Amino acid sequence: MQVTYTIYTQRITPESAEMGDFDGPPEIEESDTDTLLAVLRRAVNTYGICPRTDDDSPTWFSADSPPEDREFFEQGVEKIRTMNIHSLTARQGRRVNAILKRLWGR
Repeated sequence: MQVTYTIYTQRITPESAEMGDFDGPPEIEESDTDTLLAVLRRAVNTYGICPRTDDDSPTWFSADSPPEDREFFEQGVEKIRTMNIHSLTARQGRRVNAILKRLWGR
């Protein structure tokens, strides 16, 4: 199954955290079309995207914790990553979530 997806990153700086907001609009990390399994493997391994705990939004998935990269350690910048798989039905969204659970080993 071919899917079109977009992975976004929103930054939270120490200053924006004090204001209770993100540091600007989401940035697109990656946007493409690929096979579902390839997209999900890359999302898990590269961006830490994990299974949802609810079915409220069947096309959106997010990482459970920010990456601890150089910007995190040197400047205190947290990055929140989300993935949207476009045009999924609720049933397909549940299938994607089940695959993510297997990839995470949960």
